[in-house]
Amino acid sequence: MACVLQCLAACILPAVVAVRSKADLPAAEGSPKVYRTTGLDLVKNAWPGAAFEAAQEWPKEIRDQILDDIQEHVMNSPGEHRTNLELLTPGCAKQVLALYEDIIRRCRLRNKAAGISQGDLQLRTSAWYPFTWGGDLGASEKPEFQIGLQMERQWLDALAYSEKEAILWAGFWEGESSGRATKEALFQFADLLDRQTVHPGTELGQLVEKHDGLDQCSYQRAHERELLQNFWTWASASFVRGMVRHGQESIVAFVNKDVEGPRALSKSVLAQCEIPSIGQMSLFARSWTPHVVLVDLKGTCNVTSPFLQRRLVSQSMLGFRSKSSVVRTIGGIKWSCVDCSESDGCTLDASLAEFLKAELAVQK
Repeated sequence: MACVLQCLAACILPAVVAVRSKADLPAAEGSPKVYRTTGLDLVKNAWPGAAFEAAQEWPKEIRDQILDDIQEHVMNSPGEHRTNLELLTPGCAKQVLALYEDIIRRCRLRNKAAGISQGDLQLRTSAWYPFTWGGDLGASEKPEFQIGLQMERQWLDALAYSEKEAILWAGFWEGESSGRATKEALFQFADLLDRQTVHPGTELGQLVEKHDGLDQCSYQRAHERELLQNFWTWASASFVRGMVRHGQESIVAFVNKDVEGPRALSKSVLAQCEIPSIGQMSLFARSWTPHVVLVDLKGTCNVTSPFLQRRLVSQSMLGFRSKSSVVRTIGGIKWSCVDCSESDGCTLDASLAEFLKAELAVQK
């Protein structure tokens, strides 16, 4: 449900414009341009209705619409029933079942290593919840859901934990024509930063990659869309919880997509679930205010940055009514966007790695 609510918020809240912070500095010759936004400006840019300085609460019509849509979604929650594999296409069902079985095998191994005995039926039942209940597993008081939540926190989250500080990405694939945005180029660059991608760098990421990212399931088919939204909401929340446990002070995200159009950023897991999970986690771990650094390989920070900022803030807007609560929650978050276009000669190389390390150090 969380991912659906985040999508809803993005539709309701007005578009924002890129804000150039006072902290922005002219780029040195040959260096990428970087645009910085404070946490306070993140909130200001996405605040609906009246002027930010005058408003103390969300406009009533905005909250009423959000609450109506929440209620409608809860009444039809996919978490209330088991996934009906017969409603999935054969290719999608095959990938989902294979990933499900792999998750069970990994959890069995962790149980055995920890000396914990868990019934096979309970394990198999609980392992369905990432697909049928997603990021809102804890929203139900039903005992079976609470068992699933306990399993998620103890064992499934461990699959999403990265040994190094994690990075996020969207729009990289093997065979990308320029060679700038292949997965291999991204993974090698992660090594230069001494970081790792959450997928496939973590155990969970490796399992998802093994089954081709569930690419046989389509958002165009209702039952598969629900399954994908649930799974990626859960997985994204697990990845971000891993960042909090790691004490990760900064998150670097690489983007090589247009906001709309073919393979749109707006439809990506990064935009739909991962970036909003950062905002959501700031609600529950209030001392965690990371510095988010977006690297745009298309050189379109003026478009991608405000769009993803709105995705991050939307979850905080749904969570709190008062302006002061929202500011207090995410006001410490810092945001930078680095234009790294091919026309400017920018690529994932050692010089960019040093540039990003310097940016991360300046903003600490």
